[in-house]
Amino acid sequence: MDSKNKKKDISIKDMPVKDIIIKDITIKDIAKEAGVSLGTVSNFFNRRAIVSNKLSKRIQKVISKHNYRINLSASSLRGKITKMIGVIIPDSSSVGFSFVTKEIEKLAHEFGYSVVVCNSDNNFEAEVEYVNVLKSRNVDGIIVLPSKEEIKIFDGLNLNRVPVVLINRKIDNSNVDYVAIDMYDALTKAINYLVGLKHKKIAIMIREIDLTQSKERLKAYKDGLKNNNIDFNKKFIISGPGFFVEDGYKDMVQILNLEDRPTAVIAYNDNMAIGAIKAVKDHNLKIPDDFSIIGFDNIYIDDYLEPTLTSLTFQKKEIASKAFDLLLKRMNGYKEPPQGIIVSSSLIIRDSTGENKKID
Repeated sequence: MDSKNKKKDISIKDMPVKDIIIKDITIKDIAKEAGVSLGTVSNFFNRRAIVSNKLSKRIQKVISKHNYRINLSASSLRGKITKMIGVIIPDSSSVGFSFVTKEIEKLAHEFGYSVVVCNSDNNFEAEVEYVNVLKSRNVDGIIVLPSKEEIKIFDGLNLNRVPVVLINRKIDNSNVDYVAIDMYDALTKAINYLVGLKHKKIAIMIREIDLTQSKERLKAYKDGLKNNNIDFNKKFIISGPGFFVEDGYKDMVQILNLEDRPTAVIAYNDNMAIGAIKAVKDHNLKIPDDFSIIGFDNIYIDDYLEPTLTSLTFQKKEIASKAFDLLLKRMNGYKEPPQGIIVSSSLIIRDSTGENKKID
């Protein structure tokens, strides 16, 4: 048979109940074997009411167990449910972003969803466009890490029909769930650790100050210095729009050109920390003898750098699972007020940090 004309099996969860024909079993059989009511199975397919994750998994297990074939008409393809979600991230080549996306895809697959991944290149207008594209494709929900905290990103989107979950962002008055890292706690840990190594001149790389995450980092930075009786120097705050290796290199060069140099640097992420390390080496200086550097993300390459990179870390699987769980609840009709889940962090100590042996 011509591959173009070959019929394709489609997931049972894609179809309204009336269009489903399952090999050797019926909808009643699914309900009986899963130990749930017929109405629960119907709600599972058509999303007329909330079906808990526990019951959804039981139903999906029965469906997957049986070798089924679905017979559908063209009208069924125009149903309201597509079993597809969209994920919008700044850059899929980033190890941290790609790991979270991969985990979301795994979870989505378990519940019969396919995932469309969009790379915005950290461009807000591209993110708005992608939201509209995903809307036109009738996705059932969207997970997004937007570059800006502007409600404009939801223009024209019916959040009751297409729920959205934010990662590491909170948009006021948006009625949207979010999962975020506790940045204040993370930066507090970094400051206290460096102070414990006798550093008093500590620089920080942050992004646009209007982002909640950047505000939390900056507040923790200032509070951390104050709580340790260290004078604040605004020249030690290096801000910019980028978060790639080359951005870290440029920011570190700016730090190196300061007349009164710091002895420690907290980078925005590991990529920027890697760029900072390269800049220090290019200026014939040593790490950690001349500078202690801390990254953020704890990507796998940190253990293979020279020196290995001290980094703040968080459970990426936890971010992915909580974001998907929130989205799944909304897609299943959950109507409670928006939720915000905060994920904790920890500090992984390696060779890029050491005791300050200079006299400040």
